Amino acid sequence: MKTPAAFFVLAFVVLSGCTSLVEKTGNFFSGRNEKEIARYVHGGKNGTRLSFVRQSDGGEVLVIVPQAFPALRFKALSSGDEGAFYISSLSFIASSVSGWNEFTLELLGTGTFTLNQEGGTLRFDPVLERLRIVEGRIKLNDSRLTGDQALGALRNREERIAAIRSWMISRNAPAFTGQESFEEYFKPLLFPELVSRKKRPPSYTEEDAAWVRADGVRWNQSYTLAMFPEELRPLRDSGAMLRDWEEASAWIYLEYSWESLLESFYTERDFTKIN
Repeated sequence: MKTPAAFFVLAFVVLSGCTSLVEKTGNFFSGRNEKEIARYVHGGKNGTRLSFVRQSDGGEVLVIVPQAFPALRFKALSSGDEGAFYISSLSFIASSVSGWNEFTLELLGTGTFTLNQEGGTLRFDPVLERLRIVEGRIKLNDSRLTGDQALGALRNREERIAAIRSWMISRNAPAFTGQESFEEYFKPLLFPELVSRKKRPPSYTEEDAAWVRADGVRWNQSYTLAMFPEELRPLRDSGAMLRDWEEASAWIYLEYSWESLLESFYTERDFTKIN
């Protein structure tokens, strides 16, 4: 079998909402236009999964579902050399109690999946370059955005999340076991007004503080000024940061974990073929 490779789809979903999300978003995960040809696994039953899939147009792709993000998918197309593939795009979907964000992001990268008697060996070549979001959809409560409206909103959110991520990385936070522990650590730092007093950071104080109200929350501007860089201050005090957190925290966690996720694919992984 020739190895395929590089249309790359990345889909990340809050695990608790995965089943209902698939139902709401149609065939994004359903694979109704795809036929699985062969399956492989690394790390046991619930480990990283890899499949060769034939699409409705007859093209064959490689689909990778990482163990750390079981609702995330990579797709790749063959480069023409045996075992080599191109990574060309990423598709992502993040759910929340109010809806979901879905987008496709162009990528530029390569890798190999070399078949052997037991299965195969996978490796991404450093470094995978991110380009731009090229399409997407948003659902928020009863409203839906598609086309240029969704594209603009998603690109703006991507910029805001990138700024939040940079600040988070600068905090030298401990290692997280998953999205839940990530949120438990960062929510009190980002939004101490919304957590119990015992969870608020020591640097938070209301004495002689200046306040502003936005999105139904009374924000401590003095804390904002002391805690955040200039580019993040208007996002927090306007409620935009809270909206990003509530509507796309899975996306924020993915961005925070992005480098470590890629690092895990830069070393070889052996896969076993399964029925």
